[in-house]
Amino acid sequence: MDEGRPGGTSTMAPSQESGTRQFNWQDCYKTAQMVPLLDLALVGSYNIRRLVTNHANAIGCPSEYIFLPLLSCTAALMGRKTKIKVNQLWQEPPVVWTMIGAYPGTRKSAALRQLMTPLLEIQRELEKQWHLSRPTSPGAPPHSGPGPQKLIAGPMTHEDLSHVLRKNSGQILCFAEDLHQLHKMLELDQENSKGPDQLLVLYDGGPMFHVENGEMTTLDSTCFNHTGMGHPKYVVDLFLNGQTWLSSRYLVACPHNPNFSTIWNSIPLTTDTPPMKTIFQTLHTYHQQNREYVFSTEAWKDLCRVHDEEWASMVSQLDHDERRRSAIEKSLGQIVRMAGVLKALMNACEFTMQATNPAIYEWDLVIDSETLHKAIELSKYFMEQKLALMLVSGMSLGLQPSVNVSAAAAALQQQQQYCAQAAHSASQAAAAAAVVSQQQQQQVQQQAQQQSNQQVAASSQQQQQQNTHNSSAVLSIPPTPAQSTALGVLPSGIQTSPSTQNLPLPPINSLPKEWDQPQVVLADDDYEIPFIPEFYTMDKASFITNHGKRMKRLLECYDDGTGVSATTAAQKSIAPPVKQQATNNRHPVWVSVLFFKKVSEFGVGAAERIKHPSNKKVYWRFKRKHPLELDEKNKQMLQYLRVDMNLYNKIGSNVYETSSPGPPPVDVVDNSDVVDENSTGGSSSAFDPSFSVKQELVQLN
Repeated sequence: MDEGRPGGTSTMAPSQESGTRQFNWQDCYKTAQMVPLLDLALVGSYNIRRLVTNHANAIGCPSEYIFLPLLSCTAALMGRKTKIKVNQLWQEPPVVWTMIGAYPGTRKSAALRQLMTPLLEIQRELEKQWHLSRPTSPGAPPHSGPGPQKLIAGPMTHEDLSHVLRKNSGQILCFAEDLHQLHKMLELDQENSKGPDQLLVLYDGGPMFHVENGEMTTLDSTCFNHTGMGHPKYVVDLFLNGQTWLSSRYLVACPHNPNFSTIWNSIPLTTDTPPMKTIFQTLHTYHQQNREYVFSTEAWKDLCRVHDEEWASMVSQLDHDERRRSAIEKSLGQIVRMAGVLKALMNACEFTMQATNPAIYEWDLVIDSETLHKAIELSKYFMEQKLALMLVSGMSLGLQPSVNVSAAAAALQQQQQYCAQAAHSASQAAAAAAVVSQQQQQQVQQQAQQQSNQQVAASSQQQQQQNTHNSSAVLSIPPTPAQSTALGVLPSGIQTSPSTQNLPLPPINSLPKEWDQPQVVLADDDYEIPFIPEFYTMDKASFITNHGKRMKRLLECYDDGTGVSATTAAQKSIAPPVKQQATNNRHPVWVSVLFFKKVSEFGVGAAERIKHPSNKKVYWRFKRKHPLELDEKNKQMLQYLRVDMNLYNKIGSNVYETSSPGPPPVDVVDNSDVVDENSTGGSSSAFDPSFSVKQELVQLN
């Protein structure tokens, strides 16, 4: 029996449960709003980002209002004939339930209509085809086959839902502008109701049985998806005090709503937007037959690694909280479902936007490691949203980025360069055609003027010289080549070729905003960061000048034998502060990791990513060099930084005796307390030119 039924968490309404926690729902919701939506080009594809972003900008709403319902729509169009297969024993149905926190007046109705309208058009076309397929002769027997297929529906009771599923081959997509109203109609807040049991079966895509007049009908599988909005207060209440079995199965987003009038922020839908209706038609048509999305061997190994290294660690930390444990445990199955849904959506977008013959397109049914990592990254975003609503910080649970950001950004840049080349070629061809047309028009005008001059000369020989002089001075003399160039007109003797293959492309940085340039900056290795801090790009001389005191604090920090963790460094504010949007945290963990890597370049320690020996949690640490392994250069560096060797030599309960590096030099300047994103490095005036460390740094740089 699942949690939330007898023996699990109560299915009563939050207001009826005993012992519900008191909370300020505004604070919980604001915490969840600080978790930003990931770049859809990196966790999806370039076409998906254009599809979502352009539709969101067209109505002036957050991108989450389009993206989350799009996931449910894609899963619904995949239908009950599609399975997402991890291995021989584990498969998931394409069932995705999504919920968006939305205040009134934030264009939530307009956002849902963006997805409902093309689905309704496809549904009307299916009904028309069904009526045309029926016999038209008067004596023909009545049509005995199934009725026209329905794609979407509104909120309904659980009795109506059962009836719709029986009549519609076991699948339907439900749109609800207010999910609280849908939950009431399904009687999820009432005891002894069939609604919770029915939804638990539908979430797993299980079979459906119905007995009528002594006869039992069976549906082998079902595919019930629904999406919609919820008031922020209800969203927080559901995840904090509501039914655990229900909240753990939702993918939730709490978008950040800026303070502006949406009507002035909306812009027309651009011409390069992938057509929503065509994408939905492609998904619906392709999945009319049985399809299986299969995990590759590498993807299966990566999924096992993520479970062992991260998910198990998170569950072990929350073993005392059944609500949060359930949210984490359900997220593993949601990763598999999102991997299949993302793969289908990327296939449909690529099929729709390709310029070649669609008949030769091969639909990719293999879920590779890249697609799996995108699904994992999305799952971590939804997990952080849930934990924030449950008054828990997700960053403390060891969530590590899984997307290969470098490869994704490189592929994205190639697509942008291709778009830039195509647009540049089209503009050059149009300009060349305009020049040729202007030349032809000028020649026609000159011929007409010459004929007019000849007629005037024949009618009046007395004024022939005067007219000839006027026409030659004003009309007959063509512009010089320099004048033609200045006016944008080429001389008639110069031929213009429409080919623009050899023309240089404009730089990517000069492209207009609507061309969707990358929104992330990359660090080294596989660690994703929002941007590169200023200290990470400094040379060694500037770094030690501006951040020498912070290096000293790191080298003197207590080491229990396992090193100094990035979380500890962030709590002690060792790394330089940074500014991030929508948060007041000036010392995030990823900044400490970059600070570790920068300090390790000086040879006094190393930045490592390892498993903790006790809790098996993967984390970053800075392991300073053992006191007995210090050489002369290391000691000179420690002397310059004025490191307290008594603190440096103490590792755990052991204190190692080393020779003193000598008398301390002058004070080290530290200018890192001022956060300046535009600075390019500090002055090196604090160095003594005769000091050997200075000379060594100059040689290294």
